[in-house]
Amino acid sequence: MNAIRTIALFGMAAGMCMAAGGAARAQQGFSGAFAPGNWTVTDTAGGLVDASQAPSAITLIDGANQVGGSTLYTITVPYDVTLTFNWNYLNNDLYQEPLFEPAGYVAGGIPTQLTDDFGAILQNGTVTVDLTAGEIFGFEVSTFDGYYGGYNGDYGSAFLTLDSFAVPEPASLAMMGVGLAALCFGVRRRSACAA
Repeated sequence: MNAIRTIALFGMAAGMCMAAGGAARAQQGFSGAFAPGNWTVTDTAGGLVDASQAPSAITLIDGANQVGGSTLYTITVPYDVTLTFNWNYLNNDLYQEPLFEPAGYVAGGIPTQLTDDFGAILQNGTVTVDLTAGEIFGFEVSTFDGYYGGYNGDYGSAFLTLDSFAVPEPASLAMMGVGLAALCFGVRRRSACAA
């Protein structure tokens, strides 16, 4: 009986360690629930989303169809999560003014601009954002006039590249280890009592 109880307690401790480790582990890159196939592109500017380097990185490129608009890359958040990503921006148009091609992210319908309108043509940073299941989250690069700054223009482009995209596992998966350990304990205890 003591041996069974010791094994069960060891199983519970292992399950709790798995849960703690699982909560700390992070999914790296645009993969799993955040793989490119789960995102939607909405484009009103003749831009594009380059997912050829996924899962490592995704790049949004602004349009140059001489019409203002934006290129938006969104996903419905599958579970409550705190995600972290690095962003790198390059403005390579004729006038090199980030003011006319801002970039940022949208969470729950609220846009947050990452770029500094009067900053350098190269900008970057790291962002951590809390998201709720069912919320729409996405990245956006815009052009106010569609001149001099699109992937098919003569003068270059504005690019927003996102990498080091890290998504912790949902707590429900991490807690599964605790649940399984408790179940094993209950089954072993019942077997021991029956004997």
